[in-house]
Amino acid sequence: MNKRHLFASGLCLLALLAVGCAKDLPIDIPGLNLAKPSDTEQIRTILDDAFKAMEGRRLNKVMANVAEKYYDEEGRDYETLREYLETVFRRYREIIITRAAPKIAVEGDRAKALETFGTVAKPFSQSDLPINLQGQVYVYLEKIDGSWKIVQWGSLM
Repeated sequence: MNKRHLFASGLCLLALLAVGCAKDLPIDIPGLNLAKPSDTEQIRTILDDAFKAMEGRRLNKVMANVAEKYYDEEGRDYETLREYLETVFRRYREIIITRAAPKIAVEGDRAKALETFGTVAKPFSQSDLPINLQGQVYVYLEKIDGSWKIVQWGSLM
């Protein structure tokens, strides 16, 4: 290996180390965003992820955004929500959700997001009715162990 290759390899290694340890660097590197997303941005990401997972019928991905202490007005806890979603995913082959940008209010480690949505779902079986639903709900979240989780879906009343 000649000196030029050795030097280039050393630069690459140094760059990889710098990126890997960037959170510890006291300088700003152009193009490398080290700022932690705001609570509002984190919540928006959680909600986007949950809705995309619903459309993809990916139960574990949906539930990864839900707190184990989840409880809603319908009396569903974490496990009964999981069972409910399993049933929905078994019965409906295509789920399409259209959303407006949520309105998010954060107060400390708690947050409330107003979701405006439309949902269309096509059943596998003709014995099930298709879903065509529009509305608004509040999604309540809490920061648990440093991560935002959904703790309740609720009506506007």
